[in-house]
Amino acid sequence: MEILVPTSRHEYYGYQARLQFDRAESIDMYEGEKYWKPLLWTAENGYETAVKQLIRSGANLEARDNDNRTMLLWAAANGHETVVELLVKGGADLEARDKDNRTPLLRAAKNGRETVVELLIKGGADLEARDKDNRTPLFWAAANGRETVVELLIKDGADLEARDKDNRTPLLRVANNGHETVVELLIKGGADLEARDKDNRTPLLRVAKIGRETVVELLIKGGADLEARDKDNWTPLLWAAANGHEAVVKELLIYYDTNMEAQDKDGQTPLFWAVKNEHKTVVELLIRNGANLEAQDNNNRTPLFWAAKNGLETMVELLLENGANLEVEGGNN
Repeated sequence: MEILVPTSRHEYYGYQARLQFDRAESIDMYEGEKYWKPLLWTAENGYETAVKQLIRSGANLEARDNDNRTMLLWAAANGHETVVELLVKGGADLEARDKDNRTPLLRAAKNGRETVVELLIKGGADLEARDKDNRTPLFWAAANGRETVVELLIKDGADLEARDKDNRTPLLRVANNGHETVVELLIKGGADLEARDKDNRTPLLRVAKIGRETVVELLIKGGADLEARDKDNWTPLLWAAANGHEAVVKELLIYYDTNMEAQDKDGQTPLFWAVKNEHKTVVELLIRNGANLEAQDNNNRTPLFWAAKNGLETMVELLLENGANLEVEGGNN
């Protein structure tokens, strides 16, 4: 046998792997870390020559490390296309699961490995494989903003409404993350704009709450319900006003004429919440657009009553300047 002096970690592990099989009477005689560390390292790092040698030597392609990962799981996650192709052709298990119950396709989609995703799909990998959190390849690709992978998976028929353990669809998750191009792809692919999460929130409710203006616009243009209500009876405008997202409030009011007097489960309007949270520019915007200054909640409190009772001087001044009625009685508690 030719004796080589390794000059890099690639060569070292490739050499160790080859050395084992050149010496072994039986491939199965090697167990544990001594066996799998060189074996899996070659796939993890994309050392094609060593992988070819291992396949020719009859290596166990399903050997596992301490995280239950196989050679294919490593190569797919790290985007080593040629190694993935070699392993798939060599008969590696496309549905092997790691400690998080993720398959090679789940790993590749999550990490945005476009060519690897194509190779695995072509090889017959399960598009709807679920990990420990019940998330699919499309869910992970969408959540991480992997646009090209999302497009590939949709084209190949991935389920746009697959739910994770928190009852979220890919669109519900990605809307929150603000990946605009992925949102567009999912809408174009026919994703349900009114899908609800565990809090009965739609994608529009979720993004209005956190202030993602561009995603709000995409969802509305796609036909999302502006008056959708969550478990606490909040609308998108209520959330945007309460959290001080001026641009979203402006978009909902000026461009799409949403209900400015929508009330939550306590009877409080967008103006009431903007006053409570002292969002001055939002209060001004709502007043300019005709918000009712005398709207009362379930305890008969007006925005002015609340502001005065809680010492919100700037809000009191602003409301009085705009004609709020000092004589309105209110407040049951």
